[in-house]
Amino acid sequence: MDHSKKHIFKIGRKYIQYHPTSGREYLDAALGAEKTLEQKCIRTEKGVYWKDGLQVQPDISFYSGSAGIAYFYIKLYAATGDEKYKTIINEAIDYLLATWQDFEVARMSSPVPEAGKGFYTGLIALTIPMIEAYGLETEEERRNEIKRAVRAITDQVIGIAKEEQGHLYWRKTLSMFYDGGVSLQLAQIAEFLEDEKLLEIAADSVSFLSELGRQSASGGLIYDGYNGENGYVAPNFEFGSAGAGYVLLRFYEFTGKKEFLEKAILCARFLDEISVAQEKGKLIPYRVGADEPVLFYLGACHGPAGTGKFYYKLYQVTKDPAYAKDLQDLFDGLESLGAPEKMSAGLWNCVNYCCGASGHVHTYIGLYLGTGEERWKKLAEQSADILLGEMDQTEDGAVYWTTALDRIAPNVYTIPGGYYDGIAGIAGTLLEMYLLEEKQFHWSRLVDDPYKETYNEKEERTNE
Repeated sequence: MDHSKKHIFKIGRKYIQYHPTSGREYLDAALGAEKTLEQKCIRTEKGVYWKDGLQVQPDISFYSGSAGIAYFYIKLYAATGDEKYKTIINEAIDYLLATWQDFEVARMSSPVPEAGKGFYTGLIALTIPMIEAYGLETEEERRNEIKRAVRAITDQVIGIAKEEQGHLYWRKTLSMFYDGGVSLQLAQIAEFLEDEKLLEIAADSVSFLSELGRQSASGGLIYDGYNGENGYVAPNFEFGSAGAGYVLLRFYEFTGKKEFLEKAILCARFLDEISVAQEKGKLIPYRVGADEPVLFYLGACHGPAGTGKFYYKLYQVTKDPAYAKDLQDLFDGLESLGAPEKMSAGLWNCVNYCCGASGHVHTYIGLYLGTGEERWKKLAEQSADILLGEMDQTEDGAVYWTTALDRIAPNVYTIPGGYYDGIAGIAGTLLEMYLLEEKQFHWSRLVDDPYKETYNEKEERTNE
């Protein structure tokens, strides 16, 4: 069967939806997705990694490769307690421990400039599953092995940094995708290794990079993750002021330095300046200054599912109701374009964590946990219905998603396995839905994620 014909893109077309009869169906879909990942698994003397399609070199990145898939298995083991997944986790960590030093030749193939210097696509993100796996270990020797690797990776990341006037940087941009995310992960590692010097390095880098923002017409701050190379600004979470503002807020929390909070507020001012009113609410364009019609991405990378994290954190920190309204307005705008149920120019036949319905599920669950508002739970369910409806399944129960990764090539289909681009991340958000429905929710957060980690039924009833 040609599944691409089932998932064709058309603006205004409804995604295929299926509403489960019980929370168990979310888990069953995630277990079916694991079967497909098993088929992509390559076993070696060094451990296991996963391979997509015609890939020549192993991709061990977090975004699309083994580090992110290992992270999914950690979540799957936590949800099920099945020891066979613990075995796979150990084998995946073995491979990362054995190969991380070759990362420069084994990293993902990415059209994004200098992806190897980035957070999700860079060396430092390999520490994410390592730190998570450390928490599962009981053997002291293994724990020490992981800790030594995290230290060595951190030393290498710092070692490849450039220096200007005593300040370290990597891509020389505060964006979440690049130095901002790297600095946040350094702060996470500082806590893990109990090394305050790492936090000082990260905070100093953020302070230096925060000075590179340009003033907008309204007096807001523009942070350009592309450093002017593309002739336009991408203002949302991964490459723009939204993500930079989030980084600044986190470092305000870490250090108490008001300069970080003040600049984050100026990021919000810029976003307000460029926001575009919709039938209800507002949206922030995918690009500003580009010679093209205004386009609104609706996913996590360049849309409300990502930028909403900034407004959520800004409201958490300031308690200013204006930012809570900004958050509501973004998702009102998203719904004005028919999302999550309908496709639009910036929400195409791709349901992954980065660009589509999977990222929506994750965000809506986070908002529900933080507010107790039923709106968010219903939107999470609607988005999860899309994941179940759009999935394909083989006769032996292996589940996968046929997707068009590139918005400008909606008829080019692949079946990626990674956390941000494919199966692992989609299955991960289905696990989140299962845990929420079973009232067993616990989800340790990545550094770019501001939401609560646990579901407390008594607390939720109080909020309601």
